[in-house]
Amino acid sequence: MPAPVLIFSHGFGVQKDDRGLFPDIAAAFAQYQPIMFDYNSVDPDISGNLTARPFSHQVRLLQAHVATVRTQAPAAPITLVCHSQGCVTAAVAELAGVERVVCLTPPDRIDVDRSVERWSQRPGSSIDLTGVSHLARADGSVTRVPADVWQEMRVLAPQLPELFMRLAERTALHILTAQSDEVLGPTDFSFLGQRARVHALPGDHNFSGPYRPGLLQALALVL
Repeated sequence: MPAPVLIFSHGFGVQKDDRGLFPDIAAAFAQYQPIMFDYNSVDPDISGNLTARPFSHQVRLLQAHVATVRTQAPAAPITLVCHSQGCVTAAVAELAGVERVVCLTPPDRIDVDRSVERWSQRPGSSIDLTGVSHLARADGSVTRVPADVWQEMRVLAPQLPELFMRLAERTALHILTAQSDEVLGPTDFSFLGQRARVHALPGDHNFSGPYRPGLLQALALVL
């Protein structure tokens, strides 16, 4: 029996390790073969700067990685571990042959105007909805956001509840929310009813620092 596979789907404006979250999960569940990859175009230096890519680009990459696993190891069980916006990508992708999807702090709504307003207030950021926005990150890096990223977010916004409902119908869906999510605030997935298992955990958006062990313990009950 081939080893089960964990395919990771990272969040907005970060690299494939999702600021260290995914390697911690992979190390805790060594029985899985981990697959991490970048949705974004990362600058070839140590700056951490990158260019965000729209959902359509991300979906193609995720579909390709799942297809590769299915070709190379047809019997390997596949689990997706997604974080934040990476959960939306998994829902849009409408993947077949995935055993379960675990969503960590997914958004229950997409509000582009709220996001733009929040980023515009951060020193060093500049917003250009018809060109390229430059978002200053807390670690000193810059995320460049082309106009098509915002445009696709607006298109997907009204579809988000239905996308999550279809995801829950295709596979076992587990949602782990954070009780102190400083990025999304309170989220409500009650619209899924009994279609998914929703767990509220102590933590911030990234389950950082003292919250990471609790996340790993919760994942041990799911994976």
